[in-house]
Amino acid sequence: MNDPEQLKWLWNRASGSSERLRILEAISRLSDPEALQWFWNRVSGLSERLKVLEAVAIGADSETLKWFWNRVSGSDERLKVLEAVLKGADTETLQWFWNRVSGSNERLKILQAASGRVHGEAQKWFWNRASGSTERNVLLGAIEGQSAAGAEDKLRDNKNMLSDKYSYDIFISHASEDKNDFVRPLASELVKRGIRVWYDEFTLLLGDSLRRSIDRGLASSRFGVVVLSNSFFNKEWPQKELDGLVAREDGKGKVILPIWHGLSKEQILRYSPVLADRLAVSSEQGVKFVVQQIIDAIGS
Repeated sequence: MNDPEQLKWLWNRASGSSERLRILEAISRLSDPEALQWFWNRVSGLSERLKVLEAVAIGADSETLKWFWNRVSGSDERLKVLEAVLKGADTETLQWFWNRVSGSNERLKILQAASGRVHGEAQKWFWNRASGSTERNVLLGAIEGQSAAGAEDKLRDNKNMLSDKYSYDIFISHASEDKNDFVRPLASELVKRGIRVWYDEFTLLLGDSLRRSIDRGLASSRFGVVVLSNSFFNKEWPQKELDGLVAREDGKGKVILPIWHGLSKEQILRYSPVLADRLAVSSEQGVKFVVQQIIDAIGS
């Protein structure tokens, strides 16, 4: 029986758990998202909810999977939805679920799905967010197993990325006052372009030591993007970050990539003649233009 309306009619007249479960067995043949949602809103108890999720796992589309994810509770129900994600979700859907899962089991489910399905920029996106050797090994296994046309080139590029002695391409030094109008959109666009970014909102977790985390970020980033603004020069902490980046250069090559945010060269000159002498990009040219200049500068 694969008529949703007939199944709904029977459901409304069923009595007892055995009859209800037999009807739920039949909905596994339904491909109608609205019908699956109808039954979800009427079942009770874990066994009935899992039966609906088994039907969802057979062939639900991305939007239906997201709908159910927002309504499930408990690890058993969440893993049922993730089983469906494993079967064929696209990159955008995998990233959506990654941002919402919790715990190593759920994260590994997403990485297992992503490892056989994503390449290039998407592969970098997941690598930048994986933590620990177990999660990274899932992605490495996929890289090493690529055998399609051009796989050798992809493998070489990815190996170079992963063997980099730096964990991040970019450390963003900024004043908190500049987050909303410029820094947060800048960081997000860099990540979209596959750049590994140390940015406090992306990297710091509850309970982290701010100073130690920033020190590690400075030491483990290839370059430092410094967003120079009135707020930046009026605060002590961002200037300490700048001092750390200056120490990193010490005649060993370019590390600091300055961005002028709401300041002219004459104003920068009053704050810091040394920084005013460096080639910089202005935020007035727009986030996408600034991101491209950064990518060109770091050779990505």
